Amino acid sequence: MVEHTPTWVITFGFCETRESFYTISGLWIFMALSLVVTPVAMLLELVICFLGFYLGYTKKKAYGYLFAVTFLLFALFDYLGQAGLDADSLAIVNLVAVLAALAGMYLVLQEK
Repeated sequence: MVEHTPTWVITFGFCETRESFYTISGLWIFMALSLVVTPVAMLLELVICFLGFYLGYTKKKAYGYLFAVTFLLFALFDYLGQAGLDADSLAIVNLVAVLAALAGMYLVLQEK
């Protein structure tokens, strides 16, 4: 006779049964995925940053520089998040990035 052992999972620091949301293996898959996706996202953010600086320099558009700063800060946000910086500091970086994007969008909308 095969003995049945319950499937244990970890959710919010508690051990629960199968009815929980995340299994340990699912947690590992999520963590492994973020280890791949975050560097790819950072690379793409830096490409957009470069294109923003290029737009600002060649076309003499201030919003190009603002979008470059926005995506540079987004890449910095991702990097610092991976490095373990506290949430308050990350929130400030994110707020400055969003304000730069908002200013850039305002300039785009004002252009005729």
